[in-house]
Amino acid sequence: MKSRLILVVEDEASLRELIANILLLDDHDVDTARDGVEALYRIEQRTYDLIISDLQMPNLDGRGLHDALRTRYGQALPRVIFVTAHGEADEYVPFLAETGDPVLTKPISVDDLRTLVQWVLET
Repeated sequence: MKSRLILVVEDEASLRELIANILLLDDHDVDTARDGVEALYRIEQRTYDLIISDLQMPNLDGRGLHDALRTRYGQALPRVIFVTAHGEADEYVPFLAETGDPVLTKPISVDDLRTLVQWVLET
C-alpha cells in the first residue's frame, strides 16, 4: 500500500501517540493534533488523505471539525474516520448516520484500525 498523509486528532495524548505510531509502522506519514482547532490549523498547511478524529474533545469536537471541513470543502471533504467511546456513541448516532463516516470504538483494536484505514484509503 502506498504511503499516505494522515492527520490524527485526539485529545488523549497516549491514544493519539498509539494511533500515530501504528500508522507510522504501516509506512504512512502522520501529523497529530490535540483538538479540532489545532486540526484546522494543520489542514490549512497540508492536504491530508485521511483524518482520524475523536468525537469528544475540548475547544472544537469532532462534529465541529466535520462541520468546518464541510463548509470549507463541500463535496470534496477529506475522508474521515471517527473514534468514540462506547458511552459517547449514542449521543452522536444521528450525526454519524448523516456523515456516513466509519467509526472506531474505544478501546480501539490495532487490527480494526489497520483494516479500516486500509479500506477507507482504497475506496
